[in-house]
Amino acid sequence: VVYHGVFDPLPRPDAAAVAALRARHALPERFVLCLSRINPGKNVVRLVEAFALLAPRHEGLGLVLVGHADPGTLAEVRAAVARRRLDGRVTLTGPVPDAEVPVFYAACEAFVFPSTSEGFGIPVIEAMAMGRPVAAANATALPEVVGAAGALFDPAEPEAMADAVASTLAG
Repeated sequence: VVYHGVFDPLPRPDAAAVAALRARHALPERFVLCLSRINPGKNVVRLVEAFALLAPRHEGLGLVLVGHADPGTLAEVRAAVARRRLDGRVTLTGPVPDAEVPVFYAACEAFVFPSTSEGFGIPVIEAMAMGRPVAAANATALPEVVGAAGALFDPAEPEAMADAVASTLAG
């Protein structure tokens, strides 16, 4: 078996690029990143529920959701954010230029990938290639991709997701 990889090394953004990205997207100093298309199979609504459990234990921590959102799912994500009173702690950027992707990885404290419908999971290996701790769903191809290099969780259980993400955070 030959697995996918990051064929061209992602650039290592400097502090100025990270600061510019933070300003451009109004990002918090500390955040967990989920970079993915936002549709039902990506399980982002449940991620918001998990973040609601995690947030009280990590003051100042944000959740940043990067990627194109299907309109129906976007409405569900926004409703979940409002229901959990997470306005100001969850940022939805929408799609971003490819050049910003490595800067998001460089800026985040950890990467989470809650997908229940994944063919491989390129964002997971990109995050690992950038040296970011990863928490990923124990579903589809992700356990094989992540192996022992990250924290796996049951994607149907917000508590398990929150605990896995917490295990990747510094301090």
